[in-house]
Amino acid sequence: MQVLPKPSNRGQSDCAEEVMAAVPPVVWYMRRQMRGNRGKLSLPQFRALVRIERDPSTSMTAIAEHLGVSLSTTSRVISGLVRRGYLAREMARLDRRRARLALTEKGRHALQTARAATRRSLARVLENLLKRDRAVVIEAMQILRELFVEAPQNGSANGRQRRGKSRAA
Repeated sequence: MQVLPKPSNRGQSDCAEEVMAAVPPVVWYMRRQMRGNRGKLSLPQFRALVRIERDPSTSMTAIAEHLGVSLSTTSRVISGLVRRGYLAREMARLDRRRARLALTEKGRHALQTARAATRRSLARVLENLLKRDRAVVIEAMQILRELFVEAPQNGSANGRQRRGKSRAA
C-alpha cells in the first residue's frame, strides 16, 4: 500500500517565506561564482557588462546606479571597456549627445565564460540531490520563472495563477 503525502495546509505566506529563505543564498552563491570567473575584468567592469547585456538601451545614469558609483566613475569604467574591446560605443541617430553601448564578441564571450563556469559549479552542488529532488527543483524554478520573468518593474508578479486548482493549496 502506497502512503500518500499529507496535503499541506501551508498558504501563500509560508510559500513566500520559503522563497525568501531559499533564493538569497542561491543568488549569493551564483554571484560569488560569477565574480570568481570574471577573467581580467574588475568587478565594476563585469557588473557594467551584465547590466548592458540585460538592457542595451540603458543610460549611463542607470549603469552608475547599478554599480553604486558616480557618473564620472561610470564613464571611466565604460571608457576602459570600450578601449579594451569589450564594448562598442555607437552614436544615437536622433540625439548625437547620447551614445548607445553594445557588447562586442569579446564582451559576450567574457559573460558566457563566467556563466558556463558558474553553471558547472552549481551542477556539482546539485549532483548531491536525489534524482526526484532535482526534478522538484526544476519544476519549482520553472514555476518561479513563469511567475516573475515578466513581472513589472514595480515588483509585483504577473498575477497569472499557474496550474490553478489542480495543486494542493
